[in-house]
Amino acid sequence: MEYLDIVDENGNPTGETVERAYAHKNGISHRTAHVWILRKRADEIQVLLQKRAETKSFPGCFDISSAGHITAGQDFLESAVRELHEELGITAAESDLVYCGDRKIVWDDVFFGEEYHDRQFTKVFLLWADVEESDLVLQEEEVSSVRWMGLDECIKGVRENAFKNCIYPEELEMVKRKAVEEKKLAVVFPGMGYHSDKPLLYYSKKLAKARGYEVVEISYDFQKRAKDIMNDKEGKHDAFLHAASEAKKQLLVVNYADFTDIVFIGKSIGTTVAAYFDKENGINARHIVFTPVPDTFKYLRDNCGIVFHGTADPWCETKLAESRCEELHLELVKVADANHSLETDDPITDCGRMPGILDKVNEMLV
Repeated sequence: MEYLDIVDENGNPTGETVERAYAHKNGISHRTAHVWILRKRADEIQVLLQKRAETKSFPGCFDISSAGHITAGQDFLESAVRELHEELGITAAESDLVYCGDRKIVWDDVFFGEEYHDRQFTKVFLLWADVEESDLVLQEEEVSSVRWMGLDECIKGVRENAFKNCIYPEELEMVKRKAVEEKKLAVVFPGMGYHSDKPLLYYSKKLAKARGYEVVEISYDFQKRAKDIMNDKEGKHDAFLHAASEAKKQLLVVNYADFTDIVFIGKSIGTTVAAYFDKENGINARHIVFTPVPDTFKYLRDNCGIVFHGTADPWCETKLAESRCEELHLELVKVADANHSLETDDPITDCGRMPGILDKVNEMLV
């Protein structure tokens, strides 16, 4: 038997519990958590719908991405994360869920010859997750299939009853308002020889897109290679001026006031350009700094992000990275024996380290 907390009109537990089936038969108020999974494809927001199993109430109907009753003693976020994993095989942190609002649900019906009186106090969340239908692990007794659909198309279809569903259009509208309100920007500033399709930047921008960020990638056309200016102070300065000029031109059309969160993801000289551009324009972006060069620290703001440094990086001494990160209250992730690409001579070691690095990146993407 599954026991639920009985709640008052504000969703607060009264201290009493009730068996789930009894609550539904007798219209006793309890709590649920709803999670709508969204992703962006081109300029469209898509929503993941689950199709309810034939043995469930509302059999064969398309429904919320993931939803569940909250077991007595649990809270909304804890339950929501658990249901995501149980129903779809998605692992998410509580901090990944974006709160959209509360709903009170009253529904009276008959299922399989039994009266059903549902009284829910529900918290609604959204989760940005760019996952493929085929990659999900479905809980067969709960979910028969899943389907991505354009969010606007879904809202229209629900209102017009164009497909079999048990979705409240008001809840979808609530989720859409939050998704649109949460306009986020990630700008990728590559290095001289480290373009945005190399591992650190490629996976960082994929994570950003999965978390609902609009991603802008800066590009430069350098006349020299990085190794040719490593010991050339004037050459490095010229490269910085060129990259800063290119970034300025490519970002002219961006209205930063439109965004609720801005993250600059930089690599090598790109970290200097990102920090400089941020400071010059008063953007107050948060920074993901991959293998900075010494000049980067001249422009980074206090407590503005995270720095990744290889302890065998010939472009920046570890002692300098340590002292400057301490002064600026920046989190420093040191990768032992790694070079300016955060790599070593051992690809197995490098591949094993990548998930930990990307976990840190993901924590920065709110």
